[in-house]
Amino acid sequence: MGDLTMVKEIVSKRAITNIEARRIVEEKLSQLTDSILVKRALEYLTQTSKCETENIDELKTELMKLGLSEQGAVTLLNIVPKELTELRALLPPIDQKMDLEKLEKALEILSRCE
Repeated sequence: MGDLTMVKEIVSKRAITNIEARRIVEEKLSQLTDSILVKRALEYLTQTSKCETENIDELKTELMKLGLSEQGAVTLLNIVPKELTELRALLPPIDQKMDLEKLEKALEILSRCE
């Protein structure tokens, strides 16, 4: 069984989508394929990744340019709401006051998720 060493120091932090997390786990922990923890993490991230596009970073940037926080953009990309009411309900408090036009543009951007 592979040895799973924990990180001792947090160097930086940022919100990432499930697809980004899956890529990191696949890349960094691929040698630990016999680890049940890694297998379960990959299973979960595969099942919950709603936006499978290669351009996820671009979509996240576009959402943030609309005025969404990074956390708001990541939440929307993880869930990919289809309707305005669902999108609005998912937004963190900091993003709740976005105007209707920007929210509709966010839905348009999310529609590019595969």
